[in-house]
Amino acid sequence: MPLDDTQREDRDFKHLKASSQQLVAQYDTYKPFPDLAVKGQQTLGENIADLAGLTASYDAYHRASRGKPAPPWTGSPAISNSSLVMPRTGGGRHATPHSGNEF
Repeated sequence: MPLDDTQREDRDFKHLKASSQQLVAQYDTYKPFPDLAVKGQQTLGENIADLAGLTASYDAYHRASRGKPAPPWTGSPAISNSSLVMPRTGGGRHATPHSGNEF
């Protein structure tokens, strides 16, 4: 029996909440200083946005390769480690809480 809109929304919300809590738990373990951990719940919105952007970029890269194996990372002109780093904007000041550039 197919799900109605309310059932689908409930299922999707439960999945989003469970996935979000995994991301919160992951970021809670990051420590920019030995005695200070990132607050995963506080930075959740930005972390979701960053993850979505990286996922979309990664998928687009593989679609563009049309099924060919990815070139090796070392010395590859197509993609490099530096192109995967998020650029800093606004002098490090952000409107939403961020986890820090190293995370």
